[in-house]
Amino acid sequence: MDSFIYVLAMIQMVVWYAVASAIIAVIALMLVRLIITYADMNPFSRTYTSMRSMSDPLINPVRRSLARAGVDPKYAPLVVIIVALVAGYFTVRLFAETLGAIGGIALSI
Repeated sequence: MDSFIYVLAMIQMVVWYAVASAIIAVIALMLVRLIITYADMNPFSRTYTSMRSMSDPLINPVRRSLARAGVDPKYAPLVVIIVALVAGYFTVRLFAETLGAIGGIALSI
């Protein structure tokens, strides 16, 4: 039974590291996007186009929602960072509570 609990703890740790890595990647991508946008780079350069192609799928839905709400769309990268942090927190908590419940059920059997 201890090995099953150990496996659940390892699964929880892997999920935590995966979510933390994804959040760090999103934050880094959005910060680089902000820097490139405000550095007034050539919009046809390879760096600018590759950064936009990586970040546009995350930013465009938020940008449209902000524009509909009457907020300046230039804050979209910051909103994406906040959404990534909140979604990551809830994902980690969901896995922790689910695996804790599975472990509790396994121990009671």
